[in-house]
Amino acid sequence: EENIAARMQQENGRYAYDMLEDELKPLYVELLMIVEQHGEDVKISVADSDVLQYVFQCMFNDHPEIYWIDGYAYTRHMQNGQIAYLTFSGKYLYTQEETRTLQVQIDQYVSQCFSGLAMNASEYEKVRHVYEYLIEHTDYNIQARDNQNILSVFLYGESVCQGYAKATQYLLERLDVSCTMVVGKVS
Repeated sequence: EENIAARMQQENGRYAYDMLEDELKPLYVELLMIVEQHGEDVKISVADSDVLQYVFQCMFNDHPEIYWIDGYAYTRHMQNGQIAYLTFSGKYLYTQEETRTLQVQIDQYVSQCFSGLAMNASEYEKVRHVYEYLIEHTDYNIQARDNQNILSVFLYGESVCQGYAKATQYLLERLDVSCTMVVGKVS
């Protein structure tokens, strides 16, 4: 409980988190903490799979640094014909050890990107710098490895829209520029 309350304070200011109804915010933080620890079969505080799906997507959209997960699975635990509770498991692409190694490479990319930015840059200059850097250092390739997350941009130099968006969000957040990822469908 105490960890969740402290983490809830840390999440204030994130777009999807702030848009959630107050009663869903603890679940957001629960899921975040589970995913950060590569948790599996962890009992969560809701038994509604639709709520789980919605809150997971909000958490995932707010955290581009969580590249090591590709969805989740849940198990319904029944009691007297009713769902008593759900357990949650992330579908992890990389182990915790692998993510530590990959983070070193990500940090190197970020340092290189930011090395060309003035210390007193305005918000506009920060956004423009990130945009131009990503465009100059990343090719659009639908076949790119890890193209739905930041690794495609930072490690392989090629991505698709989702990879570009998450990389932009990741970099701008490190520059204290408020941003969010917008998800939608074109028909």
